Amino acid sequence: MKKITILLMIFNIIFLSCKSDKEKQDEIRSDFLFEKSIASIKTSLYYTNTDSIILIFMEINDPELKLKFANEISDYSIKLKIKSDELSKEIKNVDKQNLKVIEVNEKKANIEWYKSKAGKIQKKYPEWSREDCENLVDRKIWIGMTYEMLIYQRGKPNTINPSNYGNGVNYQFCWDDYTPSCFYSKEDKVITSYN
Repeated sequence: MKKITILLMIFNIIFLSCKSDKEKQDEIRSDFLFEKSIASIKTSLYYTNTDSIILIFMEINDPELKLKFANEISDYSIKLKIKSDELSKEIKNVDKQNLKVIEVNEKKANIEWYKSKAGKIQKKYPEWSREDCENLVDRKIWIGMTYEMLIYQRGKPNTINPSNYGNGVNYQFCWDDYTPSCFYSKEDKVITSYN
């Protein structure tokens, strides 16, 4: 009796180990396929709730059913990737069209700008900002404008008075027929004050 029991136990162990090897292979295959599919779904441009799919997969105990479910998710991920790639191409085409529209609009805006009085000034003096050129057209005076901007706006000054009191050369530029009449700067000739 003991021999039969031992033989049955050996048979069961061998039989179960063979069955469990197939089950293990199915499980390894299904896990690999499922993980690969979920990773593909997560990179898609379409939102899919992968948490619920993972939860369903984890609750399946039958290795064959698990493999079947993994195959279905794999098919879904392949279709989703195709749709996602198509959407990506459409987005790129729209982006290209939008860039062309933006470029055309920028070219039109630049053409219009350089036709304006301020644009003509900037064309002649590209180092001056658009705002500086607009201010010059509006005959504005401001701290931070340069001596060259004053000459552009008023012509050469009637007097230039340099002075040096030990901290570098300071300048006073004066115009007789304008108000304000005198402007002050350091050696860089950027206006620091006026009266």
